[in-house]
Amino acid sequence: MNYNEETSQITENEQGDATALVKTWVVPELGCFVLQKQTTWTRNSDGVLLVDTKITPISISFQAVDEFFDIPTSYTERTKEEALNLLNQRAAAAH
Repeated sequence: MNYNEETSQITENEQGDATALVKTWVVPELGCFVLQKQTTWTRNSDGVLLVDTKITPISISFQAVDEFFDIPTSYTERTKEEALNLLNQRAAAAH
């Protein structure tokens, strides 16, 4: 699991300028799936907490994705020039 923190400044907020802190916990073994994300905004002038949100998945499920990488049987390999010519022909026919 990897932990990351990012801070940024929030300006022109109606409640005053603030510092945003985003903490994320991700799992590289699950494609960097976010296990938890916490966002806080603290007003710069007095330290008052303006936003405090936490996102935690309650369940995850995975399915096979190999089929998304299969090359269709109808696929025709073309050079860049052939693809561009075909695109231009179709564009001309559409006008």
